[in-house]
Amino acid sequence: MTFEQFAMEHGLIINSLIFDKWVRVPTEDHLRKRNGSYIFDGHSGAVRNFALHDSPVLYRSTEPYIPDPMAALRRQRAEEERKRKQQKAREKAAFIMNNAVKGAHPYLERKGFNCKGYVWNGLLVLPMRVGDSLVGCQLIGEDGTKRFLSGQITKGATLKIDNHGRDIVCEGFATGLSVRNAMRVLRK
Repeated sequence: MTFEQFAMEHGLIINSLIFDKWVRVPTEDHLRKRNGSYIFDGHSGAVRNFALHDSPVLYRSTEPYIPDPMAALRRQRAEEERKRKQQKAREKAAFIMNNAVKGAHPYLERKGFNCKGYVWNGLLVLPMRVGDSLVGCQLIGEDGTKRFLSGQITKGATLKIDNHGRDIVCEGFATGLSVRNAMRVLRK
């Protein structure tokens, strides 16, 4: 069975096979979304249909493995491109933060928070850091639409709301503000 057939059996729709990196693709049950992903190196790989699988399903070809002489070069180029995109995201985040102003935002008001945030071009800006280094930012629109800068590091990136008291990890900004307000009421 080919990798493409294996992916199709799991509901993934692959129009053009891309090697050596995770690629998001539509699925038979979600044609307009990229609800599936795959990775393939020419011999082995994995697929995941997010509607069906909790974790990736592994694939290994039954054909003898013939190493691709260009694979190492492709991986090196992909790593260089990833680092270039991360650097560009850091620079854009710094630009946005330098041009953001402290102010009210409809998202915060709609969530019931009477506080100000960094606002840039009508977007609420949440600086994301790894340690003390700015790596990107999350941008929240007036309607609550959330997105990160293209190419930024998100794994391990955090936003510290304030630096008083005990550290509490939350998944979202509004949740973090709610917990902070509750802790203030409890005086913790």
